[in-house]
Amino acid sequence: MEIPIVAIAFLGFLAWGDLIVARFMPWHSDHPLERALTGFGLLFGVGSFAIHALGFAGLLYKPLAYVLLSVCLAGIILWLADRHRQPAGLTSLVPTSHLPLLTSILCLMVAVNFIGCLTPEIRDDSLVNHLSIPACFANAHRIAIHPYNMNMGRPQLVHMYYILPLLFQNVYAAKLIHS
Repeated sequence: MEIPIVAIAFLGFLAWGDLIVARFMPWHSDHPLERALTGFGLLFGVGSFAIHALGFAGLLYKPLAYVLLSVCLAGIILWLADRHRQPAGLTSLVPTSHLPLLTSILCLMVAVNFIGCLTPEIRDDSLVNHLSIPACFANAHRIAIHPYNMNMGRPQLVHMYYILPLLFQNVYAAKLIHS
């Protein structure tokens, strides 16, 4: 269940971002990869602020997380339905002779990240620092000023991405997002 949640959110942000940039920023339409990544960055920020706002309102519960995931899934479906706007030149960015090497490097990176997700945390690990505050927010179902937050008085926006899998009690998905 962990991997589909992360994949749906990632692809949903990418799809909605590409659709929004294609509609409202026509100057990016010539470069499909630039358009997709610009939209992905925009929607990642919007998603972070949405989780932040839900947390400040005290509404961090599973049903709203399912609503966010269904919005991401709807973005994927709309993007797939809009076939004429799909980037056609993305495969030509990588020479076909380098494709097996790049695929094996990507598979090795995925394997290393999965092994890192399964290992236990160490006391001074950066993962403990990044996941402890969002775990408190997910358990309390709200975002409040945490007295032991060493970084700042308010939560950081990057912590909002760990809250979504932690609402489903998935530490492994949060570790995967961290890595």
